[in-house]
Amino acid sequence: MILREDNDGLRDKLIQLFGSPLDSSTISKIFRVELLRYYYGFKDRDDMPKIIEAISKSFPEEEKTSKRLSKFYIAVKVAEAIIKGEVRDWATKEALKQAIAVKLGSPRALPDDNYISKIIQTVFGVKASKYSKILRIEAKEENKKGEKARDNERINKY
Repeated sequence: MILREDNDGLRDKLIQLFGSPLDSSTISKIFRVELLRYYYGFKDRDDMPKIIEAISKSFPEEEKTSKRLSKFYIAVKVAEAIIKGEVRDWATKEALKQAIAVKLGSPRALPDDNYISKIIQTVFGVKASKYSKILRIEAKEENKKGEKARDNERINKY
C-alpha cells in the first residue's frame, strides 16, 4: 500500500486500516516491519527510501519521527557497508552518509559515529572497536580520558 506510485489518500487508508490516527509509535512499527522484511530476505529490494518519503509526505506532523527513522536507516546502511568492507576509511563513510541522506531527502538526519557504532554492535553483533579508525570513536574516548587525567593532575598540584 505504501509503495504504490500514487500515494494520494495514503493517510486515510492507513488510518482506516489501523482504526485510529497514526502516532509516532505506529509509524515506527510500520517502518521496522518493512526494514525487517528486507533484512531477513522476504523482499528482494530495499524500498525504505520510498517508504520514508511516503510517510513524511502523508504525515507532515510526524516530521521528527521521519527524521529519526531516516537517521536510523542511514546508520544501518553505513554500518552494513563498513562490515561488508565496502567502506574502509572515514572519508568514504562520511560520503556514504551524505549520499544516503540526500537520497532520502533528509540531509540533516545524519547519524554520528557513536550512533553507527551502537548499530554495529546491536544490529549486527560485531564489536565496534574493530572499526574504530573508520568511526573515530576511540579517539574521542581517549581524548576524554586525557582531559580527565589533566584535570586530575591540576587538582593534585594544589
